Amino acid sequence: MSELKKIYSPLTGRATDITAMADPMFSRKILGDGVAIEPYEGRIYAPFDGEMRVIPATKHALGLKAKDGTELLIHIGTDTMKLAGEGLFPRVRQGQCFKRGELIMEFDIERLKSLGYSVTTPVIITGAGNVQNMIKHMGDMTHGETVVMEYKLNI
Repeated sequence: MSELKKIYSPLTGRATDITAMADPMFSRKILGDGVAIEPYEGRIYAPFDGEMRVIPATKHALGLKAKDGTELLIHIGTDTMKLAGEGLFPRVRQGQCFKRGELIMEFDIERLKSLGYSVTTPVIITGAGNVQNMIKHMGDMTHGETVVMEYKLNI
């Protein structure tokens, strides 16, 4: 029997189920299953040891890959791709490896809010066909300390 893999919260904030999001792309789990975190600050930290796979030119999302092969999407807010990178500051580059707890992105949370963007950040396991028995934890999260999701790999 395989051990439960852990994803630590990449943000300090309050986690709710992804199905509570207003955007159907997330609430209907079209991109994958996970949680939505209402951040208390504009910093994202590595939720596990892994590699930065994708940072789009618009910098509104991060595609991460854990050492166990699990892929994670962290999407900063809703519709933030329209900002074309304004107020979004990656602290690692595509292809770079990182350790859990390392700062990987900063964003101007107050600026995004003042422009009318939701900063609720989906944290989604993509390609969930390899994941089974996912447990999602809700409530207050402290980046790098609180486990937000646990799962077993189906391999």
